[in-house]
Amino acid sequence: MLGFFIAPAVIGLLVGTAILVAALAIYLITIVYILQDVSFTLGTVLIGVRAIVQQVTPVGTVVRGIADNVTAIDNALGALLGEDNSLLPMPQKIRN
Repeated sequence: MLGFFIAPAVIGLLVGTAILVAALAIYLITIVYILQDVSFTLGTVLIGVRAIVQQVTPVGTVVRGIADNVTAIDNALGALLGEDNSLLPMPQKIRN
């Protein structure tokens, strides 16, 4: 039978390396779970932002329509009262 001797330093080195690899594996697995949670949260936020964009998209045209109506009402009221609206500044156009 062949017998060979492994030095205690080599055994210690192998055990230390195994502990280091296990610690790094646990650390990386923890990071993976944290990133999965963050990814889910960001996906939820992104869906919410897209829903808000869909709901406020028609606001620009509605506000422009209201501004046009207010201008028309102001001009009609001025004409009814006999005021000269040509001296009054016109409201600014609302831009997107």
